[in-house]
Amino acid sequence: MFPTAPSPDEPKLTRAGGALWRLHFNDVKGNIHIQEDPGANDHVSRIVAYRISDGRMANIARFKDVYFKPDGAQFITNDEESSGVIDAGEGGQLYLMTITDWNLIYG
Repeated sequence: MFPTAPSPDEPKLTRAGGALWRLHFNDVKGNIHIQEDPGANDHVSRIVAYRISDGRMANIARFKDVYFKPDGAQFITNDEESSGVIDAGEGGQLYLMTITDWNLIYG
């Protein structure tokens, strides 16, 4: 594992590696979907769309604070993650994905 620098927005957040590497594509249009895995940190993970054409980023999904933030009313775990984002509609309006709650598996 390669440690990364702390997030300037959340200095207490630590990660055991991971980064968005700069990639070069020829004639590619669309978005890259970035899935966060906070690794048992108190940051609630999201899925972020990165538009290749201009570098714009936007959140397209986020885990609910009520379940995954430590002070949430129905807190489950801080070790949530998503995987397998599939475009289920036309034009990027509907996505399917799986979520893993490690508390249910190992808790």
